[in-house]
Amino acid sequence: YVVEMHLVTGGVDESTGQSRGARKRPRAALGLQSGGISSPARARREGQSLKSYLAERVKEYDEPLPPEMLRKYIAFAKHYCHPKLSLPACRTLQSFYLELRQKGSMCDSTPITTRQLESLIRLSQARAKLELRDVVTEADAKDIVSLLRDSLLDAFTDDAGVVDLQRSSGMSMGKLCKALISQLRRVAKKNQNPVFTVEQMKLEAKSINILHQIPDFRELLDILNQQCFLLKKGNGKYKLSAD
Repeated sequence: YVVEMHLVTGGVDESTGQSRGARKRPRAALGLQSGGISSPARARREGQSLKSYLAERVKEYDEPLPPEMLRKYIAFAKHYCHPKLSLPACRTLQSFYLELRQKGSMCDSTPITTRQLESLIRLSQARAKLELRDVVTEADAKDIVSLLRDSLLDAFTDDAGVVDLQRSSGMSMGKLCKALISQLRRVAKKNQNPVFTVEQMKLEAKSINILHQIPDFRELLDILNQQCFLLKKGNGKYKLSAD
């Protein structure tokens, strides 16, 4: 259901990554010509790692974009590009999400929920938006899966192949995460304010007697941010995501 909400309607032009019938955009406002900055990226070779692919792509550009052009490009993408998922992209993200669910259910670890699926979708849409496209292609989805494999599975998969956040500290980090999030939700509901500072969260952890069990509080916050339980708001503040 979550994936279907973002599925593109109508056909897709595979050569451009645009949905058929998509409105034309004033590309001249950015000075974009065919083959220019927003031309479709060369696809990764079969079996090529994302890191290697990006390293090759960087070498294709002699100079970085001027700051003014970069600001215009980002503003243009935000205003005009609202990518939807193609069916192949849906299948790729769904398959990876189910893989995460299966690995996460094999033992006591932080549960994999629809938050992670929604994160996959948002990252894939951002990948397509980067090239000013209306449709998330299978290649976009594969890039995001590769990124998540490097950042999540490699870091939090044990020798048995189980996704478990406790590997980050050698403790039962999954249980500590659950306990802190539960306490923060109680406090947020009571105060009708889902925003917390780091010091406030430390006090809440101390109030439920788990602060001394956390070897690195910043690391725990990073984990909760990666899992989309907490969202960084700047100035040392975090917003608790909705249930």
